[in-house]
Amino acid sequence: MYLDSQITESIIQAFTNEEKPILTVHDSYVVQVHDTEYLHQQMRIATKKVLGTELQFDQDYLSYKQAKQRMDRVGEDVILPKTNTTLELLELIPTPRRTRRYINTIRKYIDWQCEYNPTKIYNISYIED
Repeated sequence: MYLDSQITESIIQAFTNEEKPILTVHDSYVVQVHDTEYLHQQMRIATKKVLGTELQFDQDYLSYKQAKQRMDRVGEDVILPKTNTTLELLELIPTPRRTRRYINTIRKYIDWQCEYNPTKIYNISYIED
C-alpha cells in the first residue's frame, strides 16, 4: 500500500501551488513556523481525500499561532508574571548548568576538531571549569 505516499504527495502539491517550502522526513513534515497551521489544514484535507477520514496527528513544537496565544496569556499565568516585552520573558528562563560530562565531551570534540581542522577557531570561553 502506498496511501501514506498519496497523502504526502497531496500535501506537497498544496504547498507547491502556494509556493511555500516544505520538506518531508520519513513520516514528518518540516515547514516554516508561520505555515504550521496551513500544514495542519492540508493534512486534514489530504487524509480525508485519500482515506475518507481525518487522522489524529501531533507536532514537536508549538505553531506560531499557538505560541502567540500563549504569549498573549502570559499575564494570566500564575507562574509566569506579566511582562512588557518578550525580552523580559526570556530573562526569566534560567541559564542551563553544564555538567562535568558535557564539559569533558565538548573539550574532547574541540581538541579533535582542532587536530583535523587547525584553521578553524573555536570560542571556548563559554565552557565552565
